[in-house]
Amino acid sequence: MKIFTKKFALVLIGILLFVVFFGVLLLYKDQKQDLLDGKGEKRVEIFDSYIKGYDGVKLYWEIQAKYIWLERNDYIFFARDVVGGKIFNEQIQEIVSKIKAKKIRVNSKIKVLTAQGKISAELAFLNKENERIVAFVTAEKLAYYHGLKTLVLDGNVVFEFADLKIRANKIKVDTQKNLIYIKSDFEIEATDFKIKGKNLSFEVGANKFEIKEKFRGEKEALSLDNASAQNKIKFTANYLKYLKKKRGYTLFLKDDVRVMQAGKELRCLEVVYDTENDTFKASGDLEIDMDQLAGLMQPEKRKNLKNKDMKRAIEQPVKIKGQELYFDGQKKELILTGGIDIAQKTSHITCDEVRYDGNSNQISFINNVKIDSLHKNILKAQKFVVDIDKEEFWAEKGEATGSKK
Repeated sequence: MKIFTKKFALVLIGILLFVVFFGVLLLYKDQKQDLLDGKGEKRVEIFDSYIKGYDGVKLYWEIQAKYIWLERNDYIFFARDVVGGKIFNEQIQEIVSKIKAKKIRVNSKIKVLTAQGKISAELAFLNKENERIVAFVTAEKLAYYHGLKTLVLDGNVVFEFADLKIRANKIKVDTQKNLIYIKSDFEIEATDFKIKGKNLSFEVGANKFEIKEKFRGEKEALSLDNASAQNKIKFTANYLKYLKKKRGYTLFLKDDVRVMQAGKELRCLEVVYDTENDTFKASGDLEIDMDQLAGLMQPEKRKNLKNKDMKRAIEQPVKIKGQELYFDGQKKELILTGGIDIAQKTSHITCDEVRYDGNSNQISFINNVKIDSLHKNILKAQKFVVDIDKEEFWAEKGEATGSKK
């Protein structure tokens, strides 16, 4: 009896393995027949026309093509030379329109539409006011999964919206949440900046995006530095958030932030850059390295400097430490706060605050000012002012402590 049971079990296992193998073979064969080209015997052919697909009574896709056909599976449609196509959501609103492609395949049973070859289309999103806004896309492949409310664009994808252009190899679109996701490499190009990185989520309706991995960016110069105003600014961080405004945008950077321009580097924990109000704020363990301070002067003025101490100071490298830097481009004002430490080869300055006024071209060192010059003379004051244009400087409530030994 045990021998019979064992033999029966072996036979049963053999039959099950055969069924599984045969089923996989049939599935593979079916998939081969259901490729975008279509390999089976044609049952219906339609020329220069369009067809519509429904989910119950709701329209969910529409295709216009030069050639449409059905094969043995009457729930699978093929189209070639597609000149127009639309995909609808459950509210029968267009979420994808003006689809153009070499080939399209629709499986109405599982509600999946796939397209291939020189894809172009318009994607519709809703903004905060519930108004329809449009993005333009091109790709090599497109797939829409009706049940998942997900659109996948693959191969040399270009996504254009407002003044942003995004390039990636693959983009996933959540059509219900108005979100796009990119996990692999991407490049964003805007009017005045470019960013390369990974792991992007873009809330299209709100026109804001986040980058959650280390990235590299480049933008046009924003600087008081007259000498290097044409140099690009480069920036990196481990996190970025972009928020579009009516007249400009805001960038939030945090975690190992670095901002670099020829001869200068700023390091901190967070940066907020607001183009609408023309402000820049860097905070947290602030460090600034500069090859020289000469950029605070026009080239002609630097050339004709008479004050030797000032000339020596602006030509030396400088290292600045503090807690916060705030720049207001409209007021032409820069403010440094939080235990300021400024070190050069021939001088060392500490104070509570530094202010630069671009209108008067004056630098003010404020509160608990201590200036150690050449390790010989020490000046303590409540305020020390440098007038760059007049080549003058003076102290308020100051006291020189004489030579330092």
